[in-house]
Formats: sequence, C-alpha cells, structure tokens
Amino acid sequence: MLTRDYRSWIYSRHSEKKGLALKWSLRWFAENKKIENRLKKMGLDIFYVGYEELCLYPEFILKKLCN
Repeated sequence: MLTRDYRSWIYSRHSEKKGLALKWSLRWFAENKKIENRLKKMGLDIFYVGYEELCLYPEFILKKLCN
C-alpha cells in the first residue's frame, strides 16, 4: 500500500483549501484505513511503502517488495 507522508499531504491540502490541520489529519487517516480494509477483505497481503521512501530508495524498496 503506497501512502504519502501525512505531513506533506496535510500541508498541501491546508495551503490549497485552508481548514484545520486536525480535519485533514483525520481525513488522511480515514482514507488510508478505508483502502487498507478493502485490501484485507480481498485477502491480499499488504506491503506498506511511503511515497517519499519509494522516491528516495527505489531499488531498495523494489527488492523488498519482490522478496
């Protein structure tokens, strides 16, 4: 499951649309939890990867994913 770091996600939403950071934090959590639950219901194994981590260390992350 590829996720974006919540701090950068919240910052981009807050600067675009304003609103409380807490509101955006809860939305980030709820959306990611919803996706995680769907994947679990489908019986899929979940591999958690941060978007930033994948961008910084693509070879390392892809090796971990393949294993």
